[in-house]
Amino acid sequence: MDNFHLFLAEVFAGYQDGYGVSIVNDDHIKGTKRSAKSFWKHEKLTDKIWQEHTDGKTSIGVSPLGDKSKIKWGAIDIDEYTIQLVDLIDKIESNNLPIVLFRSKSGGAHLFVFFTEPIEAKIAREAMSNMATIMGFPGVEIFPKQDKRNEKLPYGNWINIPYFNAEETDRYAIDKNGNAVLAEHFKDHLFEKRIGKQAVEYFANLKVDINAPKEENEPLKGGPPCLNKLIVEGFPPNTRNNSLFNFGVYAKKAAPQRWKEYITKFNEEYISPSLETKEVNNIIRSLDVNDYNYKCNDVPIVNVCNKARCMSCQFGIRATDEMPAFGRLQKTLSDPPLWSVSIVDGGEVELTTEELQSPRLFQKKALEAFNIITPIPKPEEWRMIIKGLLDNLKIVEIPDDTNPKDMVIIHLWEFLEGRVQAKERKELLAGKPWENDKKHHFSMKSFKRYLTQVKFNALPDNKITTIVKNIKGLQHRFMNIQGKGMNLWVLPVRETQNENTENE
Repeated sequence: MDNFHLFLAEVFAGYQDGYGVSIVNDDHIKGTKRSAKSFWKHEKLTDKIWQEHTDGKTSIGVSPLGDKSKIKWGAIDIDEYTIQLVDLIDKIESNNLPIVLFRSKSGGAHLFVFFTEPIEAKIAREAMSNMATIMGFPGVEIFPKQDKRNEKLPYGNWINIPYFNAEETDRYAIDKNGNAVLAEHFKDHLFEKRIGKQAVEYFANLKVDINAPKEENEPLKGGPPCLNKLIVEGFPPNTRNNSLFNFGVYAKKAAPQRWKEYITKFNEEYISPSLETKEVNNIIRSLDVNDYNYKCNDVPIVNVCNKARCMSCQFGIRATDEMPAFGRLQKTLSDPPLWSVSIVDGGEVELTTEELQSPRLFQKKALEAFNIITPIPKPEEWRMIIKGLLDNLKIVEIPDDTNPKDMVIIHLWEFLEGRVQAKERKELLAGKPWENDKKHHFSMKSFKRYLTQVKFNALPDNKITTIVKNIKGLQHRFMNIQGKGMNLWVLPVRETQNENTENE
């Protein structure tokens, strides 16, 4: 299809000043996630890059946040690789959902939703969350993960774009009959599914009950690991009442409008032999009076308890009732590393290592991001929450030239070689860099002011100073300019624009 890359660029328009790259490991076991080295490229997403994607040269990902708070498309990432895509198609069609299903690079599912006009990300995320819940996948990752851009990560989170190597791709859309949609037919398939603002608001405002799908790895979606493990392995004898009681606790958390119905369903499906109606009703009456928690210290779940993992589950135990449910924890391998954790029905909180370790600092970040006040659990409880999140940690690599240390040096050369240059030595007083005798002259204060202008705030002032002072060839010089003394730094001019600056 001629110019298919331009069509993809229009359909998946998002953040334009950078893009994700995935280098896939060819060694892959079917039914598992294909490993890949993924990182950001901080450069313009051009038509040439889109052409390389469809030609099979560079697999790219895009952040939907093209505008500060509006998006033209979003995605639901179902991170399960044993799932049958035809079953997902049945769920999409039977529920009349405006979702375009794509096969991911690992054979999993990326569910995209496309809009006829830019939509506020907050409303679109709520709509897609409800769509995922309708399909039986509450709490999965929604892209974008943020309601709006922030200064620290203006590009947000990215997701891989389909139709890599378009002519022979294995990342294609799937039609209602379960067949692959070839590149030349994708345009027609897409236009049948796009929705406008009114439809988005309809899905965003739906009151959706959470069902409990029967995937083998997690029969109770978002439920405690003990119950999920026992469903697979079987419940010990003489534990039927306690088992159904714990199912009831899960049902009240996951489906507050229909929990009684689910207790009866759990009794029929998972308790063997099933309890009699009278005993089931006794458990329902008991749970109806109070909001009990799981019986973690009693059989059968005490023997298979994983408290740390449970505290990070959507419908697991909580340090307090006010503690939000957490999604996946992600670590970006920058220097220093940057963490992000999603809050179910909230969004993404960006954290430093220190903020992740401290529930008090986490409370401050959540308040700034979502206008919510999270409780402050005991240190041991917070440690267990983080331990549970680390069990499902997602690592995102970035290339060496985009870590904060190297970015300081890149920004320094941009400052020294940019358009705003001093023509005379006296202009150093105005904060401009001055080139003389093949040497750049500048003040540290003016360079740091430049970093503020380009919104670089990844490192403290003292660390920036240390990085600059360690650049090979840098010298300190004191100058008297028009009767005013200035501490300046002098760096030899680069021979070529592409030459790398070495650090000692």
